[in-house]
Amino acid sequence: MVDWGAIKAEHQQLMLCDAQTSGGLLISLPEKEARKFLTDIRNAGCPKAEIIGSILPVSETAMQIR
Repeated sequence: MVDWGAIKAEHQQLMLCDAQTSGGLLISLPEKEARKFLTDIRNAGCPKAEIIGSILPVSETAMQIR
């Protein structure tokens, strides 16, 4: 089960799960690695790369996406 939190629009939920966009638009990695990765990817030529959210555990069978 996923608690989408403030992401209520179905098209936004689908965009986060769509295999056609997730490879190029979204990358998931541990929070402690995110800042270094962001710096590295910007230095590699993607100056608009940003951290756009986080995935938080709610229980063993559910997560919340912010």
